[in-house]
Amino acid sequence: MLAGEPNVDLYGHGNPGQLAYAYGNSWQYNNEEKEWQWAPNFTGHGWSGRDLGQLIHSAGFRGSEINMTVCHGGTDPPGRPGGSIAQQVANATGATTIGCVGDKMYDHPTLPGVTIAGKLGRMTPFEPSS
Repeated sequence: MLAGEPNVDLYGHGNPGQLAYAYGNSWQYNNEEKEWQWAPNFTGHGWSGRDLGQLIHSAGFRGSEINMTVCHGGTDPPGRPGGSIAQQVANATGATTIGCVGDKMYDHPTLPGVTIAGKLGRMTPFEPSS
């Protein structure tokens, strides 16, 4: 399915070190931003970057770059250096994986379809390591 693809774009919901499963959306109150938002209904289940990377690799991907639009996709979980989703995906696929470190991802204010790292975050490339 992914054989011959030079890069992959991943979109999902995440926390440091884990992708989060969600089903559908509903109106939910965001205490941090003090407003109602149309947001995903999280199931409480997650997926590791390692598992996702292995799935991408087993689908035939041998390209050079993976771009992640995942909140905290490059952020290590507490006490686990190198445990970010992006690093795990890079290790499993052998591809440079670009993920957001330190914040959530947001829609660009003026460019439809473009996402950017939040004010406290930065997009960072992760190289495969053993």
